Amino acid sequence: MSDVWQDTITTAETIRRELHAHPEMGWQEHRTAERVREILSSLNISWRSCAGTGTVGVLNPNGTAGPHIALRGDMDALPIHEATLKAWSSMNEGCMHACGHDGHTATLLA
Repeated sequence: MSDVWQDTITTAETIRRELHAHPEMGWQEHRTAERVREILSSLNISWRSCAGTGTVGVLNPNGTAGPHIALRGDMDALPIHEATLKAWSSMNEGCMHACGHDGHTATLLA
């Protein structure tokens, strides 16, 4: 596997673990939205907020109008107690990413 892919996988894993440790219920993803926006800004990707905690990042390096592709990552967690003992286990009692949304978002950001 090339170093580029290994770096991308490592980045995705780091972001996923961070998001996993700090899950937030739907429409309450304030910390998550802030972190997503920080990462997009660090990558020089313009973004705008929508629907309160939603974030739309715009990749349009040529500045062209026309058809575009949308990639979507959910950020909300579920009202479930996490019983794992991982270093990245949920720090928010009664709330966890048992659905994979942390992975979806991390993959898009990596």
